[in-house]
Amino acid sequence: NQHGAVMLLIDNGTGAILYANEAAATFYGYSKQRLEAMNISQINTLSPEQIAAEMQAAATDHRNFFLFQHRLADGSLRTVEVYSYPVPYDNKQALFSIIHDVTDKMQLQQRQSQLTDGIFICSGVVIAVLLVLVILLARSRRKAKQEHWQIENLNLLRQTYIDADNNFVYLKDRHLNYVFVNQALAGFYEQPAKKIIGQNDFTLNPPELARRINQTDLKVLAQRELIVNEIRWKGQIYIETKFPVRMN
Repeated sequence: NQHGAVMLLIDNGTGAILYANEAAATFYGYSKQRLEAMNISQINTLSPEQIAAEMQAAATDHRNFFLFQHRLADGSLRTVEVYSYPVPYDNKQALFSIIHDVTDKMQLQQRQSQLTDGIFICSGVVIAVLLVLVILLARSRRKAKQEHWQIENLNLLRQTYIDADNNFVYLKDRHLNYVFVNQALAGFYEQPAKKIIGQNDFTLNPPELARRINQTDLKVLAQRELIVNEIRWKGQIYIETKFPVRMN
């Protein structure tokens, strides 16, 4: 009677509570006398048929451990573990039940389970997003590679085309630095084309010649129209045909 664990003796046939210890009275919130006048169906939230089936399982020793929802005097529900064993009591067949309140433990497990599920869901979402990003990145890289190949192909085609011309063919940026030149102009300057790129006329020509070339360049940029000009230099006559080109 003074044991700290909740203990009940229950009539195996009717479900009547034959005996309750002080711990049971404290836990359920009833007086000991009131509790011993009650039926287990007033405490257990299962249906009478389910309670009878579970009691039968305990009475025949088929199963001795149960997890129930028990209702207290104040109407609140507690999750309890019940260990039941058949015993003779007062010339009757009774079930001796030891009851442990595991509500807090079950709630903690439920929260942990929800947290774990949440982590798994979040991880799944993150993995899915990463997979999408990887797929998009792979597609973007393939597209960039294809575009790069197309640009390289166009550059090769353009260079082949202008190199076939014996005239000087070139493009300058708005600062009048060379962007590309053909082989004819590279031969004139006696430098590889890649060394001419980025230079201007003042680094490649005598100052006076550079000034004349620049004059026409600046005029084209200012007037934004095609200009044909003649330059005489060291007994040679050069005909310039220049026009503006939009560059991004």
